[in-house]
Amino acid sequence: MSYGRFDLISRNANAEINCRLGGIASAAVVSALFPGPLNVRTSLLPGTSLAQGLFIEMFLSAQLVFTIFMLAAEKHKGTFMAPVGIGLSLFIAELTGVYYTGGSVNPARSFGPCVVLHSFYHYHWIYWLGPILGALLASGFYKFIKMLEYETANPGQDFDEREHEFFDPSTDTSRPIVNLVSDGSAYVDEGNSRPDSGFPDINNPGPELQQPPAADSRNRQPLGSAMTGGRDDSHNGHDEASASPLPYDKGPDAEAGKASPRE
Repeated sequence: MSYGRFDLISRNANAEINCRLGGIASAAVVSALFPGPLNVRTSLLPGTSLAQGLFIEMFLSAQLVFTIFMLAAEKHKGTFMAPVGIGLSLFIAELTGVYYTGGSVNPARSFGPCVVLHSFYHYHWIYWLGPILGALLASGFYKFIKMLEYETANPGQDFDEREHEFFDPSTDTSRPIVNLVSDGSAYVDEGNSRPDSGFPDINNPGPELQQPPAADSRNRQPLGSAMTGGRDDSHNGHDEASASPLPYDKGPDAEAGKASPRE
């Protein structure tokens, strides 16, 4: 077993233990804070069978887990609203199931009060098996729609205005890489695209990681040439014949080494 897999199992086991301890501690605080017997256990409504209670818990848990997958695990423009969507999903689950099963949707919710009261119903197992089956159902359905590439049903839904200008779903549904230039114009890298994941890809960087294209070096003037008015004096072997003539003409005193200014 690899170290990474062992670390994943260890973290999941730690989270499960902490959830159970949290449920017990919460039930103990409620029992000590309020007078009278603790009446917060989850139970089946009279007339609700074990099979009905099990499947109610399973489907309500699947709804909640699938909502978490689509709003929190999947990154898109609506990810910042994930807490609201997850809260609404939990509200709907409780609104539907609290009357029939107590709306557990979490083994820790049912386990804590039973430990504090030292009493367990004979059907307590449905509050463990139901959420586990629901999580497996939601995970399987999430993997299924990812395999079908559900993003292609509405391509470009998370693109910005610049990306929409260069996006043509009839030819390519991948996310175009739009690069901004200093003059405000934009161009797309035709030879490079990245999947619509919502994250910048280090190997295929998007506009937030790319630099504008460098100017053509042939259009640039060397620093030394610019400082000398077009003449390249950066080396000692320049051609004297190619230099422009000085604004002086040789006069009668040329033999004496003097030059007279041009009239």
